[in-house]
Amino acid sequence: MPKDKNAEERFRLNREIMLQEQVEEDIRAEERSLKQSVEHFQDQMNALFRQEEAYFARLQEKGALVNSQDFALHEIKKEIGRVTESMKEQLTIGYRAEQVANQDKLGKLQRERNALTWD
Repeated sequence: MPKDKNAEERFRLNREIMLQEQVEEDIRAEERSLKQSVEHFQDQMNALFRQEEAYFARLQEKGALVNSQDFALHEIKKEIGRVTESMKEQLTIGYRAEQVANQDKLGKLQRERNALTWD
């Protein structure tokens, strides 16, 4: 039985493809983890703001609070929300670019492997 002349190259390319697919999985896992961290931060900040709002409401009931302080807290809360949303968008953009580059490399390897003849 004749030996396949391209068996070693096909094996090498299959291995590279598997490694590239693992890189892709790792990228997705890292992206999920970072987004969860940002969301966790946002949840913590929202909890702190709820505590502060309750505190300010108690002060306001006692007449010890001016509305400008309440307004400042609301503006800070909105800004934190904008910053965390921006962070998530930037993460998405960055990871999508990395995934596209990885997909291009994976496609190139697959085409190279598929072009090998079975001799």
